[in-house]
Amino acid sequence: MPDENQVVEQKEYYVIEIVTSLECEDPLGAFIETNIEGLSGWVFDQKADENITTCNIYFDLQPDIDSLKDMFKVFFAGLRDLGIETYPAQVELKTYAQADWTEVWKTKFRSFVVGKRLVIKPSWEEWLVKDDEVVIECDPGLAFGTGQHPTTRFCLEVLERYADKYESVLDIGCGSGILCIAAAKLGAKDVYGFDIDQMAIDHAQKMVKKNMVESSVTINQFDLKDLDPSRKYDIVLANLYAELLVEHGHIISQMVKAGGLLALTGILYTKSDMVRSTYERLGMKIISSFSENEWFCFLAAPQ
Repeated sequence: MPDENQVVEQKEYYVIEIVTSLECEDPLGAFIETNIEGLSGWVFDQKADENITTCNIYFDLQPDIDSLKDMFKVFFAGLRDLGIETYPAQVELKTYAQADWTEVWKTKFRSFVVGKRLVIKPSWEEWLVKDDEVVIECDPGLAFGTGQHPTTRFCLEVLERYADKYESVLDIGCGSGILCIAAAKLGAKDVYGFDIDQMAIDHAQKMVKKNMVESSVTINQFDLKDLDPSRKYDIVLANLYAELLVEHGHIISQMVKAGGLLALTGILYTKSDMVRSTYERLGMKIISSFSENEWFCFLAAPQ
């Protein structure tokens, strides 16, 4: 029996809260994955104002807030130089007691359905599979992408509609690996995903094993600029952001087989014309589009 006079030490965890424009969400996620060390996890939470998003980065040990503020100051300045709106770009440290970041995640991430039959579920929830549902187990981790973001859901819906009609799928910037897993579970036999960040790759490879699709999916650390356009795929998923899609359009467009499909996502509405015109000049025909809030996505095919 514990001493009634003993003081029980409360566990604390720390959160860096970043409030910025929705336009910054994808590049901010990529920056966190690549540059922030010692974090336990992170999550975006869109505010009532659809143009503002909050990113919470969780730490078990107290981070150096001054150094992080300096890093994010430089990061946001770089985005503004590219013409990306960053307002209000607020960075704040918050401390909480008696909670574990994974428990916080559980209040934010629950099972949900995408399209007609794709189910995304965390490992701590049960799901009674109905009819021809395809269940993907995807726990939140250090890697970006649990299927909740509109651009990721667009890619999942493209896969649901087309993956069983094609053999090969390429996921450019695979993050958590959720799109690769979905492609394999929906019938694709040759799925390749890559990301520049090793933490994302480690998490994605664990998710591939958890979902038992290792025979169909290969995930590696790789840089987009080093892609070999002689290797082509039936479906190419490019869930990046507009500036990267434009910068590397000459490579991305060449990765699609004749008769194949290219999903271009991660595009803010204000950048959609820039992306469309770039890929039309590169010989791609836009066959459909999708938008939700400020996000825009294109489905394209070689002409």
